Amino acid sequence: MCIRDRLMLDALQIDDIPAVIDQPVRDPGEQRTSGKLVFCAGAVSGIVSRTLTAPLDRIKLMLQASPRTPTGKAVLRRRRGARSRLLAAGRAIYKDGGPRSFWQGNGANLLKVVPESAVRFWCYDAISAQIKEPGCQPTVLQRLFAGMVAGAVSQAVVYPLDVTKTRLAIAASGQYNGIWNCLTSTFAEGGIRKCYGGLGVALLAIVPASGIDLAVYNTLRRHYIDTVLPEGAPERVPIGYTLSFGVASSTCGALVAYPLTLIRTKLIAQGMPGMQQFNGPVDVVRTILGQSGPTGLYRGMLPALLKSVPAMSIGYAAFEFSKRFGSSMMNPVSYTHL
Repeated sequence: MCIRDRLMLDALQIDDIPAVIDQPVRDPGEQRTSGKLVFCAGAVSGIVSRTLTAPLDRIKLMLQASPRTPTGKAVLRRRRGARSRLLAAGRAIYKDGGPRSFWQGNGANLLKVVPESAVRFWCYDAISAQIKEPGCQPTVLQRLFAGMVAGAVSQAVVYPLDVTKTRLAIAASGQYNGIWNCLTSTFAEGGIRKCYGGLGVALLAIVPASGIDLAVYNTLRRHYIDTVLPEGAPERVPIGYTLSFGVASSTCGALVAYPLTLIRTKLIAQGMPGMQQFNGPVDVVRTILGQSGPTGLYRGMLPALLKSVPAMSIGYAAFEFSKRFGSSMMNPVSYTHL
């Protein structure tokens, strides 16, 4: 390596090294290994976070989809408070199938979340590395753009499994005989269009939510590294800060996207026993506003936050841990600019 190249590397932070991948300081094998590491760490993140928060996810979907539980017990009456609706939904789910029913649909959830999380982290990593200025960290807008594209790509890849997961979660115990039966039954109802029902609304929800989530998290993480850690120190953010950054980022994303997520859930649920029928997203909005007013667009928001906030924060913590663990085992050039 020439003196000029050595001086350039000394002037850069560790997290800036991926910006000079066109320089002869890394070989292609290291780049591919690092990409695989990000992908695998994202998959582990999805498994850990969604399994731990599966019961809250089912309660959230039950409250979003219908004013009635599978047993026919009303849980969304306007006179009930949020806490009483949560407890009523939990009791109804438990009565319907015992403790295991809280994890009903979690297999489909994992089949959907594992590739979605892996693609999301990998896509964000690749895009942000490409669009940033050489030798610089991505700007907030660049992080926002990378997060939006990553969210759209990951959602489109796994959307039929998202539909399957949602229908299994809100179905009565025994209505479907597993993931494959639910998927084929959905296809039989309306073909491929049924399997992708609500995709447009889902993309409208996930694109801003993913962009805000990833941008806020990575901006907070980068700020901590630049202002708290000593210069040249390993970029290891303590677990408490990682969880806190995940809470802040996921809350911001959820507040923006929740009404559209609610609309998507209702579109997916229609056609199932006891569920309302709609003539598209506009009809869903009109019905909600007519029955509950503007606050109806945020029905189920509390369990959604109780589920999504810990899920995302745990997911980020699992991602960072898996990435560091993989780096120590494989010893690739780490993608520490995430």
